[in-house]
Amino acid sequence: MHRPAAADATTAGSDAAPTDVRMMTVAHTSYRREIGLSPQLVRTVPVGDADRLTAVADHVTLCVQMLAHHHALEAELLWPALTERLPQQLLPVVRLVRSQQSADADLIAQVHTQVAAWRTAGPSQAAEAAGALARTLTGLSTDLADHFDAEESHLLPLLAKVITRGEWATFTRRGTEPIPAGLLPTALGMLLYEGDPDVVAAELRQVPRPLRRLLTAQADRSFRRYAVRIHGTATPPRGVGRRH
Repeated sequence: MHRPAAADATTAGSDAAPTDVRMMTVAHTSYRREIGLSPQLVRTVPVGDADRLTAVADHVTLCVQMLAHHHALEAELLWPALTERLPQQLLPVVRLVRSQQSADADLIAQVHTQVAAWRTAGPSQAAEAAGALARTLTGLSTDLADHFDAEESHLLPLLAKVITRGEWATFTRRGTEPIPAGLLPTALGMLLYEGDPDVVAAELRQVPRPLRRLLTAQADRSFRRYAVRIHGTATPPRGVGRRH
C-alpha cells in the first residue's frame, strides 16, 4: 500500500487534526473481555456435553482468530508507518509492543492446538484437556492486559499523529476479514457492547443514518442472543481484563 514520505506524514499529522484511532481501544476492550472470560467458560463445560463443548470451542477459536488477524494487520499496516515516521528515540516503544505481540502469537498457536485436543479428547482426558486450555487462555489474557495497556498508553497517541486517515480506514475496513459473513452482526455487537458511545458514533458516521440505526440494532440483538448462548446472560461482565 502506498504511504506518503515520512516527512510529509509527520508534517500533516502536526498541522492537521490527529487521526481518530480511538476505535482501537474499543476493539481491545472486546478482546480483553471475551478472552478474559474464556478460561471459566472452558472449565465449566460438563464432561460429555458435546454440544456445549462445541459452542465454547467455536467461541474461543473465533476470538483468537480475530485477535491474531488484528495483530497481523497492525504489523502489516500500522507499525511500519510508525517505524518510518517516528524519531529514533521513540522507537523502543514500538519494539516493545511488537515483542509483546510475538509472545501473544505463541500463546494463540498453543490455544489452537489445545482447542483441537479438547474437541477430540475422550471422557477420561476431557478434564485434563480443558484445564490445559484454560491455563493457556489465562496466560493470554494476562499478556494482553500488559500489551494493550502499553499500546493504549504509549503507542496510540503517537499513531494518531503520524497515520493518515486513509491508512486508518484501510485498517478498520480489513478488520472483518476473518469473520464469517453470518457472524458479522454478532462481531459488531461484541465490539459495541462496551464501546465508548462517542467513539462508536464517530466511527459509524460514514454509514447513512437509517442504515446506521438498523445496523446497530441488529448487532445488539445478535450479540445478546450469542452472549446468552455462550455466557448464559445477555449482559456478560464488563471491564474484564483491565488492571484495577
